[in-house]
Amino acid sequence: MTWLGKPGKTFPKEKGESMSLKLFDVLYLHNQMITLSPLSERKRLLLQSFSGLEAAGIEVIPFTESASSLEDRIRQSLEHGCEGLVLKQRDSVYGCGQRTKDWVKLKADYLDSFGDSVDVVIIGGNAGRGARKGNFGSFLCAARSSDKEDRLRPICFVGSGFSAKDLRFLSEEINRHAVSRETCMQTCDLPPGIKADVYCEPMVVIEVKAAQRTQSDLYGGWSLRFPRFIRRREDKKVSDASVMWSVCYYAFEEYGMCLVHRFYSLKSTTTKAGNQCSYRICMR
Repeated sequence: MTWLGKPGKTFPKEKGESMSLKLFDVLYLHNQMITLSPLSERKRLLLQSFSGLEAAGIEVIPFTESASSLEDRIRQSLEHGCEGLVLKQRDSVYGCGQRTKDWVKLKADYLDSFGDSVDVVIIGGNAGRGARKGNFGSFLCAARSSDKEDRLRPICFVGSGFSAKDLRFLSEEINRHAVSRETCMQTCDLPPGIKADVYCEPMVVIEVKAAQRTQSDLYGGWSLRFPRFIRRREDKKVSDASVMWSVCYYAFEEYGMCLVHRFYSLKSTTTKAGNQCSYRICMR
């Protein structure tokens, strides 16, 4: 067993596996704080100080300044189970605990087209908070277990992509057709760890997109990572929803991508102050 994170929390270590320390920045070096040094200089010092230590389990996270390699970097990031990339201005300083426009996240949610969409059935919801108070904030969705069965199996909670109108409509539908968990389990195989505040009859089909499919012990097999609501499928019945095996096999095996250029054009641009900007691309 290998100790990680909180005391008492362990993860099984498979034979042949080893721990690795990933470095993406350096803030203090040779008894000197360098947070105010530009990113380009910190990266140079990072590579100078820690390159060639892979055998010792220390690796500098790769970065690039080439826009042409952006798509390949996104693919690599997601294939390794990362959220995406971080784009950083070369001259940016490190602001501890700060959020600035010098660093920009590029996650799967921000891709205009990524993989295929799937049709899932809403079987429950969790109460919304903040601006979503009074409606459901996320919806428990399921796919059909197989072509030959009417059984459903939960695959994800969807909580993004909804308009205020969508939230009101779907919340009203859940409340109108609310059932107990026991009744829900008559048509859906609910793992013990998957719970919703309110369950409902499987009636509403929605289309969602996700970054990728991922193995999940919680869902008892597979789940969708970063699912996002696209639209209601009023033209489809529950029997027309996606089948679990097709969701897992087809939807995310091929990474078709079209970047949202308005956020992530990597060409040099001129700021209001007249300074030239360019970005480094780093896995996160």
